[in-house]
Amino acid sequence: MPTVFFKGRVLPATVEISFTDIPQGKWEWDETGLTLNFVVRITKSQIEVECRLDRYQDDYIMELHRRAFDLARACVNVAAFGTGFGITVFFDEFIGPTGTRSALLFTNPNLVGECTAFKMNPITKEEKRDLEAILAIVMKEPALFMALNDLIQAVSVPHMTPTNCGRVLDGLRKLVAPGMEPKQGWPIFQQTIQADEPYLTFISELSKKPRHGEHIRIDGITTTEIAKRTWIIMNRFLEFRKRGNQQLPLAEFPLLKG
Repeated sequence: MPTVFFKGRVLPATVEISFTDIPQGKWEWDETGLTLNFVVRITKSQIEVECRLDRYQDDYIMELHRRAFDLARACVNVAAFGTGFGITVFFDEFIGPTGTRSALLFTNPNLVGECTAFKMNPITKEEKRDLEAILAIVMKEPALFMALNDLIQAVSVPHMTPTNCGRVLDGLRKLVAPGMEPKQGWPIFQQTIQADEPYLTFISELSKKPRHGEHIRIDGITTTEIAKRTWIIMNRFLEFRKRGNQQLPLAEFPLLKG
């Protein structure tokens, strides 16, 4: 039976958490017909999650990581509740069934080309100005950097995508139409980012239940689409701010249709 491991730690490093005899976890992965058996070990804030499964493929790693992270975080959250410490979980190493070790750094290839408002490695003077402008915009607008933080958490922490992306939309809508009721604010927001109503409601409708405490399972394809749409919307909002809150031209930003 193939066995893989996720290794990480509790942060911040100044906190030391240990557990003994953590109950084993079991999960039926219906889409693949697999039964996943997990063993979580936390000793002096070092975390190891062992996962045994009937067969292994490299493309399973995202789902395995999601479940391993959930179980480790559940244990660490119990410790946080019992101590009052603000602590979190971080995985940085994966050990495959052959014993091969690799660093864990997840990236979403669907999001790579969606940031046009600036370039992280600017070369020209214009590119440098764009990056400086975005940094200044985000740093001086607390509601915007909180929305951006929600978006990054959406793709960094498993199961946070629907909830956080819904919050991002609400936050940006309030920035565009401050003080307005949602019914009046949404049309203004749609026009600002050049998107139709279904494009946005795809995100907001799927976020409703988890945002209200009903944590339903949403499949990976849908979750990826939620993240991609919200990424595009954030990019357009940053373009809007960078251009002095001028309407985005349709020639550059075609209508997003949902």
